[in-house]
Amino acid sequence: MAGIEKRTGPRGTTYRVYWREGGGRAGARDSETCDDKGTARRFKGLVEAGGERRPGGYPKGCR
Repeated sequence: MAGIEKRTGPRGTTYRVYWREGGGRAGARDSETCDDKGTARRFKGLVEAGGERRPGGYPKGCR
């Protein structure tokens, strides 16, 4: 299951979406940074819908 981590730094607040490839404990950890919580939630949904794999398209605001 993917998760969202709030990160606050000198440039403001971002949200990191993290998951393990394939969803298993043995999968490599991967992540993507999004500009706001709503975008992070949408990206998390794409990751989960894609079987815990990096999706082909990114919502605007993720990098």
